Amino acid sequence: MGQILYYNGTILTMEDQKPCVEAVLTENGRITDAGTYKDLLERAGSQVRKGDLQGNVMVPGFIDPHSHFTACASNTMEVTWTERKILIPLFHAYRILSGRGRYRRASGYRRPGMTITA
Repeated sequence: MGQILYYNGTILTMEDQKPCVEAVLTENGRITDAGTYKDLLERAGSQVRKGDLQGNVMVPGFIDPHSHFTACASNTMEVTWTERKILIPLFHAYRILSGRGRYRRASGYRRPGMTITA
């Protein structure tokens, strides 16, 4: 992989003392240094590749095996059922409009003993 010097974007560090830097130097996929473009270019080896971010945002690599980011996005399409009197009519209306076998996620309805099937 070698060295890559990322620059020309908003580079967030998540550190209180220095929330943004001008450039980031990586080696074999790991961050080795962060600071100004000029300083990192001087420290980098002669074979360094340049990664122009073209104004995009770079954030630290979060390793999230249980996908909070996608779960959060998925929850924006979720329906919260709060009362039985609206649950049944809405469920049946959705079933008629979407056809059998198509489901949507719902949360917030926890009445024991109630089962709804399509």
